[in-house]
Amino acid sequence: MNVGDLVKFSPDGKIGSLSYVKYCMRTKSQIGDHQIGIILSITDKSFLVLFGLKRIVIHQSFLEKV
Repeated sequence: MNVGDLVKFSPDGKIGSLSYVKYCMRTKSQIGDHQIGIILSITDKSFLVLFGLKRIVIHQSFLEKV
């Protein structure tokens, strides 16, 4: 994935810890109705993604390229 790519929040359902579930629910509530985001910057394996007007730092394992 590169800067400018369109991505969507797509967590892997294999992990079932409570912290994982809370993180996914919190991120989904921050994203809201904006399912597709654009990558603004990349640092190692973390991406700054713009969903609507909200900027969120997300690990690459939680993102899927559209």
